[in-house]
Amino acid sequence: MTPPNPASSARSCRRLPGPGSLALLALAALTGCAGEDIVFLDGGVDAADLTPPETTLTATPPALGNVAEARFEFTSDRAATFQCKVDDGAALPCTSPFTTSVGEGSHRFEVVGVSIAGVPDATPATFTWDVDLTPPDTTTARGRRRSTTAST
Repeated sequence: MTPPNPASSARSCRRLPGPGSLALLALAALTGCAGEDIVFLDGGVDAADLTPPETTLTATPPALGNVAEARFEFTSDRAATFQCKVDDGAALPCTSPFTTSVGEGSHRFEVVGVSIAGVPDATPATFTWDVDLTPPDTTTARGRRRSTTAST
């Protein structure tokens, strides 16, 4: 196969034969085709797949709460899979909504969208929150009442 010549016309970059493999994407890059100009005839990987998704949190727990369970909802601006990470844990495949249980203290949630071609969002969506599970001290202090007398 002769690689397309991007200098001859923009159309040569837009019509790469399928399948839409990463090898063909590399070929396109070597011939000077910009990622957004690549379209495959067979519906394989296209330029949209090479663009990192923008991951957005759409629902989070309160920034300060007294509940150990936290629920997150998220989306991205294009087809993507997601990886979620809580605190210092490993990033694992996840779906929205994502629920986790945490202990008392400060916590951090991170979700990153990954395009169909495996391109991750460079700016994962993050949220930090605090959980206070310690009940308030409700004891009343009992002591002697001091009487005061007014002197004139």
